[in-house]
Amino acid sequence: MTICLGDVDDPLEGVTSTDVEDGPLTVTVDNVLDTTATGVQVMTYRATDSDGNTVINTRTYVVTSVDESVIIGTEYVIFASDFTRRVGLVDTSSSAIIEAAKGRTYKIADGSLSETTVITTNGYTAVPGVYEITLAPTAELDTKITVSATVVTGNLPVINITPTV
Repeated sequence: MTICLGDVDDPLEGVTSTDVEDGPLTVTVDNVLDTTATGVQVMTYRATDSDGNTVINTRTYVVTSVDESVIIGTEYVIFASDFTRRVGLVDTSSSAIIEAAKGRTYKIADGSLSETTVITTNGYTAVPGVYEITLAPTAELDTKITVSATVVTGNLPVINITPTV
C-alpha cells in the first residue's frame, strides 16, 4: 500500500478477521504507522480466537514524497531524487552518486534497508550538462530508477557576517 508523506491512514481500514466458532474477531496492530519519513514499513496484525489460536498477518506500506521518485519491484522498493552539483564538487564514485541522489533500497518483506547499485551514469562527469543516472537494488537489478544529475558552473554563494558589538 502506498501513502504520501504526512498523510494520515487508519491501518485497520479494510482489515477483518473471522473464526468459524467465534465469528468476527478483534484485530490489533503491533506497531504504529509513521508517515513523517519516507521508506517502507511493515505493519503486523494479530487476532486471537476463544481457543487461544492466534493468527498473524502483515501489510507493507510504502511512504512516498513528491520530492523523490519511487519504484516498487517484486521484492524491493527503491527511492531516489534528481540532484544538482557544481563543476568543482562532482564526485563520480558510486557511493557519492547514491548519496547525492538520496538513493535507498528497502526489502518489501520486512522494511529493512538493502544495498543500492549504480547501473549507468551516461558519462556523468564534472562538465556542465544533464546526465541520466540509473540506480537499482543490488539484489534485484531489473527494478531500476532513473534520476537526472545536473552539473552547473559558477561559484558557491558566500555569507558575510559582520561582528556586532
